[in-house]
Amino acid sequence: MGERLCRQRVFDCEIENGNQRLSLEKILLAYEKMDLDPTYLLTGEYAYNKSLAEVFRNCPKEKCTYLEQIQLDLKILCK
Repeated sequence: MGERLCRQRVFDCEIENGNQRLSLEKILLAYEKMDLDPTYLLTGEYAYNKSLAEVFRNCPKEKCTYLEQIQLDLKILCK
């Protein structure tokens, strides 16, 4: 996965161990290149059949800013 997203294996291990975080750009790149669910990358849960309110409610506080940015980006795209 790291190769597809232009990351090194050491960085992937740091992410898996919780020592590093993915940027919003890398989350979107993972979605575009690998069809990985951004909600899963942010919350650890799949968003199938979940409302946006549920996703926000269950999202770790440190990742809520990412969800807020995605929400703003979606509003712009839907105009």
